[in-house]
Formats: sequence, C-alpha cells, structure tokens
Amino acid sequence: RAGLEWHGGDGGMQLARARGRDGGEALRGRRRGALCAAARSAEGESAGEHNASGGEARAASSQKREKNYELREGQVAVRFINTPAGPDVVALADPGDNVMEVGDQVGLEIPRSCRTGLCGACTCNMEDPNWPGGSSLIRACSTVVTLPEGCDEMVIDVRRMKAKQALKKVRNVAMQDPFSRFDKIDTQYVAGALPRSMITRKQCATCSSQGIILCEDCEGTGVSEVDPTYDCQLCLGRGTIRCAECQGEGSRKI
Repeated sequence: RAGLEWHGGDGGMQLARARGRDGGEALRGRRRGALCAAARSAEGESAGEHNASGGEARAASSQKREKNYELREGQVAVRFINTPAGPDVVALADPGDNVMEVGDQVGLEIPRSCRTGLCGACTCNMEDPNWPGGSSLIRACSTVVTLPEGCDEMVIDVRRMKAKQALKKVRNVAMQDPFSRFDKIDTQYVAGALPRSMITRKQCATCSSQGIILCEDCEGTGVSEVDPTYDCQLCLGRGTIRCAECQGEGSRKI
C-alpha cells in the first residue's frame, strides 16, 4: 500500500496503517478534483457552443431585417417585432429615452398600469446576445434606450400584446350584455326538480296547448246551475278554468 511503512511493534504498525489511510484519502481527493474539473470544462464548452449557435442564429435573423432608415449621430434604432399588426415598427430614438414613450411616438401603445415596473403589464423581451437564450425580460415603462453590446439595433419583442388584445375582444363581447350569463339560471327552487336545461316538455293534449278548458260545472256558461242569478262558483263567471294537466302552462314536463 502507498505510504505503508512498519517501524516495529504495535505502535509502529498503527502508525503505518494511519499513514496508509491518509495517503488513500489524498489520492481519492485528487481524483474527485480532476473529475469535477473535467465536468466544469465540458459544461463550459457546451454553454459556449450554445451561445455561439444562438448568436449565429440571431445574427442571421438580424441580417434579414430591412434597415431602410438613416440614423443621426448618436441615435439608436429601436425595432419592435411581433406587433399586433404584423410588420416590424422601427423608431429612431436617443440613448436614455424611455422605451414605452418611444413606442407611443410610433403608434405602438404597449399595455401599462403602474408605470413603475412592478405590475408587469408592460413586460417585453429584448434581444441581447450577452444573456442566456439571447434575450432578457424588461419592463418597457422603466427601461431606457440603449444599444446592447454586439447589436446594431435595440430589438423589442412585443408578442404579448397579441394575446392581450385577443382577450380584450372577448371581454368586450361579453360585456355588451353583462347579464346575459344569467339567462339559463333557474330562479325558482323546486325540491327534487331537474335543472331547467335538462327538462323537456310536450304540448298538452287536454287543453290543446291553451292552458284553459271549459268549466265542468257550468259547461262554459258562467252561470250557476242551482241559481241562474248567481255566477258559477267554480269559474266565477268566466266560463273557463285552468287546465289541471298542464297547470295552465299549455305543455307538460316529460
């Protein structure tokens, strides 16, 4: 064994064993350190390749974008992509300008609420090759115009505006008649009855769907048979009574 020496006697043997254990632990420690270093190196190479490939893809994408504008000295081109209308919107701004105000100047109203960056209503993505994945989250209300390192434009992705506008349309349709959602709700409770949406009805054949029938006592005359000077006590002189089969509704539940 590495580091194993015997100097005679029990004490010498114990000392030799201790030295052997210490040597083995040191060797295992060196091996673990070498493995960790190799793993870190592999991760670094993988991350570098990923960032490099992402940077190449973003560079190819930026080359395809039309740049039909002329910048003054010191100006920055702010490009808004994935707008609700579809085409990119480009604004020329000065470094330090507010991104939300720049969007307002070109007719792109980014959603907003608190204007302090806390609520997240104005969340956008900004292309930045220095961030993992090539983009970073920003709050338009509290972000100033700046040119990321390695970019020739400040590119703001406003794709969230499409989803918010679609949701707004749905809410507007629903709010045209806010009480329409209660149309199918039962307003009367009947113990053991099925919900109204599950009940089917059939026309009443007894009253021919009229809900009324001729009075059985006076046969529709409205006069009492006992004393013609008095009205019929059943129909009270009307000559008709409510149909008992459909309870005057003209249809029956089945």
